[in-house]
Amino acid sequence: MFMEKVSLEPSIMYNVAELNSVNQAGECVTTFGSRTYLQPMDTRQYLYCLKPKKEFAEKAGIIKGVTVIGKLDIVWKTNLGERGRLQTSQLQRMAPGYGDVRLSLEAIPDTVILEEPFHITCKITNCSSERTMDLVLEMCNTNSIHWCGISGRQLGKLHPSSSLCLALTLLSSVQGLQSVSGLRLTDTFLKRTYEYDDIAQVCVVSSATKVES
Repeated sequence: MFMEKVSLEPSIMYNVAELNSVNQAGECVTTFGSRTYLQPMDTRQYLYCLKPKKEFAEKAGIIKGVTVIGKLDIVWKTNLGERGRLQTSQLQRMAPGYGDVRLSLEAIPDTVILEEPFHITCKITNCSSERTMDLVLEMCNTNSIHWCGISGRQLGKLHPSSSLCLALTLLSSVQGLQSVSGLRLTDTFLKRTYEYDDIAQVCVVSSATKVES
C-alpha cells in the first residue's frame, strides 16, 4: 500500500503543525524515508502538534473539558494503482485540567551552563470565569535547581480569564538533564496554594562542553 496523503485538518479552535518531516541540507524530508509504502501488518504513527488559536487560548475556560480537535484525511493506493480514501469523523480529546490557575512557560533555554544564572519566562493565567485572585509567588530550591530572587513576592490581583508574565532567574548546581521545579502560587483570598513541579527540563553542561559544542 502506497500512502499518498495523511493530514490532520484542525478544528476552528486550533492551529496544527505537522511533525512527520525533518530538514536536511535545506530540503524537507519525510521521517518515513523516500518510499512511503506500508507492508502487510505494518504500523505507522503520524505526529501533529496542536496549539489553540490566540483568541481561544486567551479565554482559558473555552477549551476546558472535551474539545473537537479536527479530522484525519488519509489517501492511499494499492499495488494495482487503485485509489482509496478515508476521512474520519471529528476527533475529540479531553483537554488537560489546569484547575483555577494555569502556569505555562513562554521561554526557556534548551541548554544552560553549570552554576551560571539563566532566565525563563512564565505565564500565569486565572482560569476562573468569575473570581479574582490575589497571588503570592514562592520559590523553593531543589537539590539541583536554585532560584535567584526573593521568595514570597506579591503578584497582586489577577482578574478572571486574565494573565500575567513573569521573568525569573535560576541556576543549576548539577550537570545533566534537570527538572525545573519548586514554584508555589498562593491565593490569599482562599488561602489555597498551587504547587508546580516538573515544569520543564533543561540540559545542564559544563562551560568547557558548551564551548566545544
